[in-house]
Amino acid sequence: MARGTWGGTTDPNIFSVRMLFLLGTSHCQIGFKLRDVGVQDNSAQDVADEVATRLQEPLRAILAQTDSVVGVDVLKMGTDEGGWNPAETTTGANLTDTPAELPNFIAANVALKSEIRKRYGQGRFFLPLVNDNQVNGNVITSTGLANIASFTDQIASHFMGDPLTHDLILVNAHPLLPARGAPGSPGARPEIPASWYDVVSIRVNTIVTGLRSRKAGVGG
Repeated sequence: MARGTWGGTTDPNIFSVRMLFLLGTSHCQIGFKLRDVGVQDNSAQDVADEVATRLQEPLRAILAQTDSVVGVDVLKMGTDEGGWNPAETTTGANLTDTPAELPNFIAANVALKSEIRKRYGQGRFFLPLVNDNQVNGNVITSTGLANIASFTDQIASHFMGDPLTHDLILVNAHPLLPARGAPGSPGARPEIPASWYDVVSIRVNTIVTGLRSRKAGVGG
C-alpha cells in the first residue's frame, strides 16, 4: 500500500478536487483528492483540465436533463493555488421523462477505501440517483448501479492503479491530527502528520442514502 505525508519539501503535491453541478437549481458537488506522481509537474489548473477531460461526460451521463454540470474546481492543498475548468456542455444526459425524476436528496454513498483500517484513512462522495427506476424501496437497482458505475469506472480507469502508468492517483488525505485520548492502553493516540493513502477500491453502498443537504460543501 502506498502512503505518506504531504506538505513537506520532498512530499508529493495533493490536490483537492470538486466537481460542481446543479440538481435543478440546487448547488451540489462531488469531492475527492489526487496526488501528483513522478516529477510533480502538475499545477492546479492542469489537474482541473485533466479531471474535466476524463470525468465531465461521465458526470453528465448520470445527471437528468433538468440538471447541469458547472465545472471542476481544484485547490493544491497547503497552498492558495487553484484551478478552474468550466463545463463546455452543461446539460445532463440522463433521460427522465419516463420514469419520474427522484428528489434531489436521494443519493448513492460511494466509499473510497484505502488499506489502512482507520477512519482517517477513508473517504467517500455521493452520486445523485435521478430516475425512479434506479431505486426499489430503499435499495439501488441494477439500473441505478450501472448508472453509478458509468462514473466510478472512469475514476478507477484514469486515477487508480500503478503509479508508473498514471500521472495522478486517487487518494484519501487529511491534515495534521493532534494527539488525543483513546480507549485501552496506552490510553492516547499520538499526533498523526498530514498524510495521504492511496485508494485501493471503490465500493458502492446498495442502500439508498437520503442527504440532509445537497448544497456544495456538504456530503462530499
